Amino acid sequence: PDNGCICFVLRTGLSTSQGRLLKTIMYSVKAVTANNAESFLFIAFLLIFALIASAYVWIEGTADPRRNRYKLFLECTLILTSVIPQELPLELSLAVNSSLIALCKLLVYCTEPFRIPFAGKIDICAFDKTGTLTEDIVVVEGVTGLKFRFDSTLRRMSVVVSHYLPSSVDRNYLVCVKGSPETILPMLVDAPPDYEEAYLTMARRGARVLALGQKTLGQLTHEQVRDLTRESVESDIHFCGFVIISCPLKPDSLTVIKDLSYSSHHISMITGDNPLTACHVSSIVGIVRSNVPVLVLSPPNALHEQWHWQSVDESVILPMLDVNAKDAKSKLSQLIQKYDVCLTGEGIDYLSKTNSSFLRQLIPKAKIYARVAPKQKESILVQLKLMGYVTLMCGDGTNDVGALKQAHVGVALLNETSTSVSLVELTETKQASPSSKNIRQKNHGGTFNRANRGDVHSTNANINNSNPAVRPSFNLPALDTEQEVSVVRLGNASIAAPFTAKMSSPIGVCHIVMQGRCTLVTTLQMYKILAINALIIAYSSSVLYLKGFKISDTQATIRALLLSACFLFISFSKPLKALSKERPIPNIFNVYTLLTVSLQFLVHFYVLYLLTMEAELRMPKVDDDFIDLHAEFKPSVLNTLVYLISTGMETVTLAVNYTGHPFMESLIENKPMLISLIVAVLGIVILPFGPFADALQLVHLDYDSLLDNMEANFIPSLPFMSPIQAPLSVRPRTESLFLKRPDSCDS
Repeated sequence: PDNGCICFVLRTGLSTSQGRLLKTIMYSVKAVTANNAESFLFIAFLLIFALIASAYVWIEGTADPRRNRYKLFLECTLILTSVIPQELPLELSLAVNSSLIALCKLLVYCTEPFRIPFAGKIDICAFDKTGTLTEDIVVVEGVTGLKFRFDSTLRRMSVVVSHYLPSSVDRNYLVCVKGSPETILPMLVDAPPDYEEAYLTMARRGARVLALGQKTLGQLTHEQVRDLTRESVESDIHFCGFVIISCPLKPDSLTVIKDLSYSSHHISMITGDNPLTACHVSSIVGIVRSNVPVLVLSPPNALHEQWHWQSVDESVILPMLDVNAKDAKSKLSQLIQKYDVCLTGEGIDYLSKTNSSFLRQLIPKAKIYARVAPKQKESILVQLKLMGYVTLMCGDGTNDVGALKQAHVGVALLNETSTSVSLVELTETKQASPSSKNIRQKNHGGTFNRANRGDVHSTNANINNSNPAVRPSFNLPALDTEQEVSVVRLGNASIAAPFTAKMSSPIGVCHIVMQGRCTLVTTLQMYKILAINALIIAYSSSVLYLKGFKISDTQATIRALLLSACFLFISFSKPLKALSKERPIPNIFNVYTLLTVSLQFLVHFYVLYLLTMEAELRMPKVDDDFIDLHAEFKPSVLNTLVYLISTGMETVTLAVNYTGHPFMESLIENKPMLISLIVAVLGIVILPFGPFADALQLVHLDYDSLLDNMEANFIPSLPFMSPIQAPLSVRPRTESLFLKRPDSCDS
């Protein structure tokens, strides 16, 4: 009716661009959970001992016909259930939650907490380039008639514009074209002779160069403009020059890469930029080795008729390896030792079609993936996962969504937030005046439209006329920075990533890895501690139970109070401030863990056996061997000795299996844990004497005898402490990736 424009809806819902993004986020990866398989195997391992203990109780109990079979069966059932640590889920949750709190204080937020232990197992760390290692704000260094190389797969852009010449009323049309130099070259009619040499030279220096061109169409009618085709527009273009663009490195990029390389991680870059720029940036930040040529898998060109390896400066040209040869693997290893490798998206497509097995061997060894599409980024992470590597991906844009979802640890950087925001500034922001908060909330949606800008100008004018004391509380530039925007736009990578760093610096990756290692070590040591305690409980509930061992409710309460603080503070262990070169053991079932748990239990079993024999010698003789297992609790030498020593064993187990350096605070540095252990030991020493013994219904014992018994338990356990971890633990697989500490790193 109002002669408006008729619009046709082409796509709706999940068929739109944003809908396809949502489908990638929701359905691109299967649901991942914590180590359920290892947890079940761990419980099955303990269940074996529980079955043995239950079988012993049933066989010994049924040997006497006077015992109640139903009650024996019930006792066997209790042994089977008690061997599974009841506090295991709580302890593991406390360890993860403490890491979540620590990361939140560092402006790193996690939506999938079970992924935190994965951060301690990471083999390969992959980084996007633009916006992650370099600033997302491009700096135009200059416009010249020469310089830079992009791959031909880069999309070009053409625009037809109209303008009025002086003293003319007719429209004149002009075509403006930009794109990669090699894509624009076939369109040019006046390309200079040193065109390629110029942009290749700048590309090797790490610059990003776009070729610019134009063509005059003259005066055209509207019908003629609508009939123009892209082929006709993008032909006979006149060369205007190259625009040279640089993305400066972020201040922390070099430090982050050095720390991660030193901590035995394989570092790689996955970017959509051209190989020459990616190789240059990688050499600056330390992803590739210094003074080592970087070979790029290149298609046939003037230098070689087949696919080949070509260095950045074209000084080294090697043919493709014969993947069918017997020594193909050894030649590939020699190639990786001598050179660093860069794979392009075109090269990945070529190898996936011609020799996918060689591509699988090459992917984990490549340092740079350049000119890759978003789907190829996702495919690279999928291949690494299928090969058993634990991966981390750090990115900042929509093109990283698929890779962030596929990685075990996906880290998104919010580049809208300044990295220089301090705690003081955050506090001042929270204490801002109500008027400024209202205006921020009013315009929290992001970019202002024209109507909003008009409102803001009018509001700003009103404030300028108001009380001067209120005036400095906010200003218009502060509104434009939008540092307090809490609404994350759909195109932001943080929607897909389980970890989001509210900073543009990649330093958040180091924080995640440190917390992940601390959580992983805490989890593994809790498995060991609870396994040893469960085995002690199984022995006490079976063999000692048949001998008449019991504890009163008061004794059980005091034991829980003494040990609860130890279990609490061991879960609150903090990581060290620097990453270590040594990597933690990634799983529960390894030689070190199984051996140390078995040997420690054998020591505890031996001590309990000796104490039981000594207690039986001191106890009065009984004419009838029948022991009423369901009689009321009465103090005895056996009950007192086993209660005190078993409580001491649990305390010793906590102290002996505390890992400490190099992944988290040592026992001396963890003051709450140390104090709780000291209190528990003092409690065990003091309880058997004076009024405490009467309150707990303990038999008075000789002090020297008690200390001798505790020394007999603690001293044999010393050889099974964490120093034997190094020769017995499973070494990380990534040492085969030629990871070495950079010479420039401090020790």
